[in-house]
Amino acid sequence: MSAAILIDQVIAHLGLKNDAALARHLGIAPPTISKIRNGLIPMSAAVMARLSEDTGWPTKQIKAVIAEGDGQEGGAQ
Repeated sequence: MSAAILIDQVIAHLGLKNDAALARHLGIAPPTISKIRNGLIPMSAAVMARLSEDTGWPTKQIKAVIAEGDGQEGGAQ
């Protein structure tokens, strides 16, 4: 599940402790991060945009990491 890998990379990059800290940082509910991590819901464009702003990573890179685990090019979410 590459959304999980992306979440782990973002947490490390931002120096956060865990998923709950990332959720607080992003201003979203912790269960949302859990659902994204476990593939229950796709990562929204708003969350991707916020991750891009906060990490400095282009959204294309974020989509590519997510797509790796889905076996898709371009990250159709």
